[in-house]
Amino acid sequence: MKKLSLFTLGLIVFGSVMAGTISCERNSGFGSDNGLPLLAVHNDGSTDFLVSNLELMINKAAPATAQDVELLKHMKEEEKLARDVYVRLYELWVYPCLQISAGVRRDILRL
Repeated sequence: MKKLSLFTLGLIVFGSVMAGTISCERNSGFGSDNGLPLLAVHNDGSTDFLVSNLELMINKAAPATAQDVELLKHMKEEEKLARDVYVRLYELWVYPCLQISAGVRRDILRL
């Protein structure tokens, strides 16, 4: 069994805490902030993405503030850290899902 370094364990714990914090934030749903839904769920269980509501939201959006820019920079650094953690864990344990996760983070950083 391979040993975890204290640094690797810390990164795993930090990533887990951050993922839980982000996913549990209020208003993390789909367009609930301004009353316009982005998804329509039908009685048969199917869903439709409401592009027209998304366009309305984008057109109403205020320009990015300095705080928005700083938040995006912080989010980018978090994605870099997550990518580095997945790459390192893949190097240690060679689980394909870790390599896929690292690739997803790399793709997010290209956006």
